Amino acid sequence: MDLDLLPLELKLSADVNVNIAHASETIDKSLFSDTLWYYRAPNIRKRVMEEVAKEEDTSGPQFITAENTGNNAAIVEVLHCQVRQLPGLDYTDPRVEVLVDVKDDRSKVKLTLDIGTEPGLSDVMASYEMGGPQVVITEQLSPSGVPLHFTVTGENSEGVQNSVTCLLPTYDITLPDGRFTAEFKSTSNGNILKAAVVLYEDSRLSSARLAVGLGRNIYSDGVKPYMDVNFTEITVPSYDASSDLMGEVALTDHFAGQRIGRLIVDVAFVTAEIQSVSSPGACAKLCMQYTTARCLSFNYHSRGDCELLAAAETSSNALSLDGLFRHYERLGTGLANEFNFPLTLTHNTVYYMVLHLTNVLGFQNVLSTGGSLVDLTPPEPGPMIAQSDVLSITDCESNLPEDRRENWRIWCVGIDTNMANHRTIIDSPGSMTIFNGHEPLVDLLYTSSNTYISANWDGIHDDESGLLGFSFAVGTSVCGDDVHPFHDPYKHLTPVDDDSQWTGIGVVELPEGEKLPDGRYYVTVRAINQVEYGGPLVTTICHSTPLAIDNTPPIIYEIYNIKYDDVSYNLTADFNATDPESDIKSIHMCLGLNAINCDLMNWTPTPSLSEIVINHQIPDGQRAWVRLRVLNNGRKKKKNKNKNKKKKKKKKKKKKKKKKKKKKKKKKKKKKKNKKKRKEKKIVDSTN
Repeated sequence: MDLDLLPLELKLSADVNVNIAHASETIDKSLFSDTLWYYRAPNIRKRVMEEVAKEEDTSGPQFITAENTGNNAAIVEVLHCQVRQLPGLDYTDPRVEVLVDVKDDRSKVKLTLDIGTEPGLSDVMASYEMGGPQVVITEQLSPSGVPLHFTVTGENSEGVQNSVTCLLPTYDITLPDGRFTAEFKSTSNGNILKAAVVLYEDSRLSSARLAVGLGRNIYSDGVKPYMDVNFTEITVPSYDASSDLMGEVALTDHFAGQRIGRLIVDVAFVTAEIQSVSSPGACAKLCMQYTTARCLSFNYHSRGDCELLAAAETSSNALSLDGLFRHYERLGTGLANEFNFPLTLTHNTVYYMVLHLTNVLGFQNVLSTGGSLVDLTPPEPGPMIAQSDVLSITDCESNLPEDRRENWRIWCVGIDTNMANHRTIIDSPGSMTIFNGHEPLVDLLYTSSNTYISANWDGIHDDESGLLGFSFAVGTSVCGDDVHPFHDPYKHLTPVDDDSQWTGIGVVELPEGEKLPDGRYYVTVRAINQVEYGGPLVTTICHSTPLAIDNTPPIIYEIYNIKYDDVSYNLTADFNATDPESDIKSIHMCLGLNAINCDLMNWTPTPSLSEIVINHQIPDGQRAWVRLRVLNNGRKKKKNKNKNKKKKKKKKKKKKKKKKKKKKKKKKKKKKKNKKKRKEKKIVDSTN
């Protein structure tokens, strides 16, 4: 055995520097730098032993620990090591500490470390020389987020080995993370906020604090201050399927609230696909028949499709919009839970929930939900002069159009029964929101078309949550729907509920062969807003201006009090005519030589709808028939004549005409007599 002593080394150095600070520059210069004195003692080496009797070591190293036995400690042999990830460091610089206590009374012990993802493996690290009973591993290990198995092997000088193992439950190199989602993006219930959280955390949480505010950062706690949330105390109640016939208990107590969309997963994670399932509750009940490993969540479509999934939403399994699919995630799996905050919320305000997480390693992170917009007002009309505008509380499903009720009833959840959810407006002339007919912004008053009724509207909007859709009805009274109930005028569009294709026009078409009777009809439009929770708010706008359907001609009862001025040639008359459906639009008059023609004067419009005043000269002594034609707004006309023939003569001219006629008759008689005399004379001459 040799003994080596390291020498002593002494050194004396000197440095002289000058530093001059000036306004324009700084001068820094070294004037002298050297070693003034140096001394190093010589190495000392001496052999202590020349020969030692070799003693064979057949026993391996012993791993030991001290155990408290009461009054004193006892050294006992162990089969395990100690390992931990050091807390208080940055998550980008993780360190793992491994501790052992080993002894061998006859020789040195060499320690090596192996790390694997399974016991006995070294796929993470192999044959790492520890150099002592304690080692801190500064290298970043891979993979992370999984249990790591450590094996410490001790080998003495004779090559005899012994080993111990220890387990690191998880190797954490990430911040506490997860999915923290608001249950709804908009709400009409001003009394509650809801959110669901699923945490993906490799280490145990040391604290979790929850707050509500108007922002998404750690300081967003102005609405409700931070409160501690202990995830370990959250438990899911036991489930008795026999007492839950419809699955409502399963849905409300064992699943987070619905999320819009369909979770897309690999086919290997689809546990079952069932059709014709009556409700989300029934689908939840089916999921509860499986363990959490087999059914973590499910997708449900309102047509009855139920998909049971062995996966939850993660960065690799994302929600995707797919028709009317909704996704429900099972509670009690990992660190998943739902939070409900009873609050008094303000209209048109966006609220956020904030979760501040800290794990046992000291890693901190802040998770925030998306915003939840509070909308407490129904949709607004366009330019409106309202004769009536009232708010009322009505059943949510009754506000939906009949042909969309089955699909849209999913929005009737979380309803505040004290909330006035229905605004009813009756417009008056001058309003510019609803119009009869399909011509934009033109209010059609009369028509002869009796196989359909149309309406158009403009300016209806909801600035907070937007519009889910419209419904349209027709009745025989204001706000009525006895002719056709409320229906979605855009249900036929593809894709469904695509507001880019909304035209602002609705049509009610009768089945083939059916016709509407003549009369006055009223159109009503209902706007439904798009809040996701609390039930849609609706505004019903009733158009007070009727649309008259008229396919019958006007009624002319009589023409009377006919007068003619032979000096001014003014012809006046009174008449009795009406049209109860569409009113009288125009009156035309003509004069004829008899009851069926207009030879004396063609059809001429009268300047007034209440009396006849026409200036036209009637030939002297000529009889004239007054004919009347009345046109209604439905464009049907009725003709009539004056049954009393009227002579239109001038008294002075009548006498002259009589004298002329007498003279003509006398002349004719004389001519006849003269002809007769000539004829008789010819006959006499011929006989001679």
